[in-house]
Parts: sequence; C-alpha cells; structure tokens
Amino acid sequence: MPLQSKVDRGQIQFFSLDEIVDSDSVVRVVDLFCKCIDYQELDFTVKGKSHEGKPAFETKTLTAIYIYGYLNKVRSCRTLEKACKVNSELWWLTGMQRPGYMTIANFRKDIMLCYNLKRVMKILGIEGLKEALKSIKQRL
Repeated sequence: MPLQSKVDRGQIQFFSLDEIVDSDSVVRVVDLFCKCIDYQELDFTVKGKSHEGKPAFETKTLTAIYIYGYLNKVRSCRTLEKACKVNSELWWLTGMQRPGYMTIANFRKDIMLCYNLKRVMKILGIEGLKEALKSIKQRL
C-alpha cells in the first residue's frame, strides 16, 4: 500500500492566513467584537502614544487574545504566549504578532479587563457573549 507524501519542510510555501482559519470560526466573531469597542470611551488604557522604546501592541489585539483564552479555557499568560506562536487561529487574530507573557499579564492588570468587559457587553447589548460564542462553536 502506498504511503502519503509529505511536503518538504525546506520548501517555501505561500498561503494566506484567511485560508488557514475557517470562515465560520469563533475567532472571527471575537475579532468583530473587539473592533466594535471604543476603548477610549470606556477608559481603557490606550498605549503606544510615546515615541520611545519598542512600539506597543494595540489594545484590540491584547483584548482579543484575552477573550480567545477565556473562551478556550486558557488562563495562564505563559500558555497564551505559547499559543500565539503555534496556534493558527491566534496568528489570524493577532496578525502574526507574538506578545510576551509579561505584556499579556500587564494588560490584564493595568486595565482591570473583567470589569471593563462587563461594561462593554452592557453597552453593546451583548449580555451573554460567552453563551452566544458557545452556541456558534457548537454549530461548527
């Protein structure tokens, strides 16, 4: 019986991140949710105004990582950091950005995300975001 052939690891491959992530994936809902939030109106700390040092990550990106981790039962900042390096859904969600675990931890600490996300959900009328995303995930 013939064996399936593998792709040569040294060969250059061209692909789009949209090809990797399914069109009905939950990460697309998370991305839309994070785009709808007006972070300055909600008193989120918006970083990146300084021209010194390394450029900051967008608040939207860090929020999306946190929500993705919450929906997939990933609480550890180190595990989220690793997931950003190996998970194709997070590649799509972050645009191939890879924040370190301290960046994710400081983001959680600085803006008191749990409190502010509850405010966001009330403003947007999305009281049951987790339940809505779960139902979408179950349909997949």
